[in-house]
Amino acid sequence: MKITKFGHCCLLIEEAGVRILTDPGTFTSAQDELKNLDLVLITHEHQDHFHIDSVKKIVSNNPEATIITNAAVGKLLDEQNIVYKKISNGEKASIKNVLIEGFGF
Repeated sequence: MKITKFGHCCLLIEEAGVRILTDPGTFTSAQDELKNLDLVLITHEHQDHFHIDSVKKIVSNNPEATIITNAAVGKLLDEQNIVYKKISNGEKASIKNVLIEGFGF
């Protein structure tokens, strides 16, 4: 497993050929240029974890990537017509054999 940190809490996790980006927030813009992402996880809507302009650039550079987030971030993505998969507490999803589980609200 390889983990690269971009700013405050934005991580690129690479494992078994799967590239996962977490929490593209406002404290860096380095994540905006990443390509070949499979999955983008956004944990919540605070600015250090979610920056809509970064997400737009990431989606543009990675149109096949799946975004997984919660309902609150989902509402903000809906306003921008950005497709995502919502996972709530206790729900699960598998993307390229990576299991994602929702904990909390």
